[in-house]
Amino acid sequence: MRSNETPVERNIVIRYLLQRGANHKICGPWKWTPVHTAATSGLTDSVKTLIMHGADVDAKDIDGDTAIMRAAVGGSAETVEILAQLGANVDANNRQKETAVSKAIEGGHNDIIRILLKYGADIERKDHRGWTAIMHAASLKHAEIVKVLLESGANPAPNGRQLLRTTAMSIAKKKGHEEVIKVLKPYF
Repeated sequence: MRSNETPVERNIVIRYLLQRGANHKICGPWKWTPVHTAATSGLTDSVKTLIMHGADVDAKDIDGDTAIMRAAVGGSAETVEILAQLGANVDANNRQKETAVSKAIEGGHNDIIRILLKYGADIERKDHRGWTAIMHAASLKHAEIVKVLLESGANPAPNGRQLLRTTAMSIAKKKGHEEVIKVLKPYF
């Protein structure tokens, strides 16, 4: 394939290959399936085509990431929406117990957080450190995402408010994230 083909041209080639028996389960480096590759690149039509031809919407790569996680960190809201519509598990977790919500926070993508919430994503799930989504957002200085999470019912102190417990506020204070502290202050 040329390096400058359009998404439509790419999707035509994918359909052609699938109709002639191409293996949509074959993995490349890092155990990425074609769905992982298409989702990472934000190729929504290609993602749809692959899944409609039987590709596993929740296949995991070597790190345990699913296609919806790859699309979330990459910032492709349209691809995240399509994957969720096609049944992707919005709460699937990888080896670090990160979810698509964690990945969207990592990329600073408010719009994707809202989409994942619309499809029932659990914002209180904890990763390998015991951190929830709001704690990640506070750590990464994403005040707007902290607002979205609070408006959606996120607990700013999921581990309790005792002296030595980590909270979104303690993380924001430790890192000096003033905008995040301002957003969290009414909740403490």
